[in-house]
Amino acid sequence: RTEYVQEGQTVSLKWEYTIEASDKLIGIVWTSYDPPGSTSEFRLAVKPAGGSVVYLPNKPKGESLYQGRINIKDQATLEITNVTLDNIYHCSLLYQENGLDAAVRSKEVRVILTGRYY
Repeated sequence: RTEYVQEGQTVSLKWEYTIEASDKLIGIVWTSYDPPGSTSEFRLAVKPAGGSVVYLPNKPKGESLYQGRINIKDQATLEITNVTLDNIYHCSLLYQENGLDAAVRSKEVRVILTGRYY
């Protein structure tokens, strides 16, 4: 899906999921492309099952375009304040399916800036 937002606004990218009773959730990972338009995916945050969200720097030296501007809310909502870039974001569930090997289910949202918010 695509979300249109003005530069400088806050956007909430909401993902919802269900896990079958026979499956076991391992964790959730939120990623983006860096730089936008590239094929290099970087982790923004992870949440192990039953654990707390860990926000990650997405650059080798630790600086992040999103430092202090992202928040994970509700079940799997990624909130970004002061949006400055068109980009694609992913939310991926890591789970064990029927007691077998780990599987991944991923959904993406494209954010497109429509102008400047004043």
